[in-house]
This record gives sequence, C-alpha cells and structure tokens, in this order.
Amino acid sequence: MNAESYLSWKNVYGDFLKSGTSKENYCLGKGLALKWFERQCRKAETYERRFSAEELLKPPENLKDLFIELVPDKVEQQKPENASL
Repeated sequence: MNAESYLSWKNVYGDFLKSGTSKENYCLGKGLALKWFERQCRKAETYERRFSAEELLKPPENLKDLFIELVPDKVEQQKPENASL
C-alpha cells in the first residue's frame, strides 16, 4: 500500500464507519468482496505501523506541489452601507 492508495482506503473505511453496519452488510451494499475489504484493513494497519502519524497526513508526492488558482466567475461590486441612493 502506498500513500495514495492509503488515502483512498481511508475514505472507503470512513464511509464504512459512518454506515454503522457490519463489514458484511457494508460490502454487500457497496458491491465489494468481504475478503478484499478485510485485506485492505490489514494492509492499512501495517502501513500505519510503518509510518508516524505526521507522515501519514502528508499529501502524496505527486500532489505535494499541486496549486489550483480559484477565480470567481463574476465579481460583484458592493456599495458601501452609508452610500446614498
């Protein structure tokens, strides 16, 4: 398991925890194989033991320098509150 697959798995596992169902029912509802789900749990545990919590929270190397500029579609000018009409 690498950093990218670990982060993806954490999303799946978080969804499972929110569901409040058993592993069997969760996998059945999502169309996942129970053996795959359990194997991913073990791989994630091994991955977590291998790295510190700080390292686990770092973004994957390929996303580290990703920069996205957010530009609004339309900028509305607001009148000052005390401006007269």
